[in-house]
Amino acid sequence: HTAQIVGSVRCVQETVYIWNLSSKEQHPEKVIKAGIQMCGLTWDPYDKYLAGLSLDNEVIIWSTDSWEVKRKINLSIDKGYSNIHCKRNQRRIEWSSDFFFLFTPSLDERKMPFVCCIDRHEFEVKSVFVGSASSINCIKFSKQLYKTVINKGKAKNVEQVRVIASVFCTGDADGNISVWMKSHGESCLLYTSPSPRDRQKYRMPSSA
Repeated sequence: HTAQIVGSVRCVQETVYIWNLSSKEQHPEKVIKAGIQMCGLTWDPYDKYLAGLSLDNEVIIWSTDSWEVKRKINLSIDKGYSNIHCKRNQRRIEWSSDFFFLFTPSLDERKMPFVCCIDRHEFEVKSVFVGSASSINCIKFSKQLYKTVINKGKAKNVEQVRVIASVFCTGDADGNISVWMKSHGESCLLYTSPSPRDRQKYRMPSSA
């Protein structure tokens, strides 16, 4: 399967078209009237769900069995505020490498740019990754899973635990790239690159 918005994410029709790539038919297999523009779409790796981020800052989960809406998750910090301040209408959302979590940027840039980690079983926000001062436009996971060791506990009761972790990066409107590691219950920032603006301000080489 694949999915796309009619024309672009700025389309007036607010419609999701779905094609079956195994079929020779050029016409869409399914048409979903979303009722609102979608900023990003991604397939569940198990083909059970289609997830989309709508322009009103909601994540919509469709079940591929019936194409009914299974869940809507509002990502706004202030749930009573209806007008979302969003500079760009296209964002990349993605499932984690272990397929347990859906990662999506929030469109509510009035408060603070952040990425939400949504559990695929309960479809609830489990953790939040705060970005820089600029809007987060894309999320990309490494296809590999990594074995690593993390420290649990405090002071003298620290215990080293082996875990399987996913690695992903976020990119914002100013050109900043941040690399994160995510395992069950644990997350950490691995690297943040200087933005093009910082490179120019501090006269850094382009390779920095």
